[in-house]
Amino acid sequence: MNIESGNHVVCVLDDVLPEIKALFKYWPKKGEHYVVRDVLIGVHHPAKEGSVRLLLVGMVNPSPNGKPSCERGYDAIRFVKLDEVKQSITEHHEHSLPVLV
Repeated sequence: MNIESGNHVVCVLDDVLPEIKALFKYWPKKGEHYVVRDVLIGVHHPAKEGSVRLLLVGMVNPSPNGKPSCERGYDAIRFVKLDEVKQSITEHHEHSLPVLV
């Protein structure tokens, strides 16, 4: 998955512990469409190598230490690109259509 700023994405995973969700002003909803504002190195506890965090247009969350560069974002694994969703739906419909002879 190669998500970049400006990409349109769909949330596919919105489950979260209540104590984590309380740290955010906004939380994405499964099935909803968003635009990526920025792609940054993920911040996890405990640290997890290779994680990516997304910031979304219209969803500005508080920073844990008041620094804008540390705004809380969402793990990229919670999203898929909208183009991939559309392609998957198209392929599904193509394979499920009856063949007329």
